Amino acid sequence: MIKGKKVVSLKVAPIKFNVILVIGLLLFFGSFTLIKVYALESENDILRNELNYERFDDGNFPNVYIKLVYEKYNIFFSGYYLDENNNYVVCLTENAPTELTDILTNESIQFIKVTYSYAQLKEVFKIISLNIKEYNFISISLNFKSNKVEITVIDDSIDLSRIKTYIDLGIVSVSIGEEFTAY
Repeated sequence: MIKGKKVVSLKVAPIKFNVILVIGLLLFFGSFTLIKVYALESENDILRNELNYERFDDGNFPNVYIKLVYEKYNIFFSGYYLDENNNYVVCLTENAPTELTDILTNESIQFIKVTYSYAQLKEVFKIISLNIKEYNFISISLNFKSNKVEITVIDDSIDLSRIKTYIDLGIVSVSIGEEFTAY
């Protein structure tokens, strides 16, 4: 005891101290885990929003006939691209009706027949993109001209067994490329 001052002594049994310590540590480290979980959920929400973005929803098409194909014959639509002569080429699934191909032919719009619709390509793109960190891909994209989801990997050591079915079906192609570093 210091002269004129009382010393307060807190007596806690060792078992109570250990319980309080464990609870305190659990709360402390648990809060970091919750922060990490919320950060991952936020990152996943951003990715989901990006994946739900519909490329063609803005209605900006290079001409009225491509827009018609997208809006009226959507199940046969698989995108479009510019060829080497700067002509638009519309991609249609193999089962596109003659009525549709006749409209494009009469308007001098080129088209090619492809296997997969835009909806099918986009669905595979979404499935793979939601797990992109697990795969460690450099990039993933839709290529309308090749009618594939294209994936670029750093080297051939990456395990692609989980997407082998898509590769075997021909809807996914994999190439080896260099890692991109932004400066």
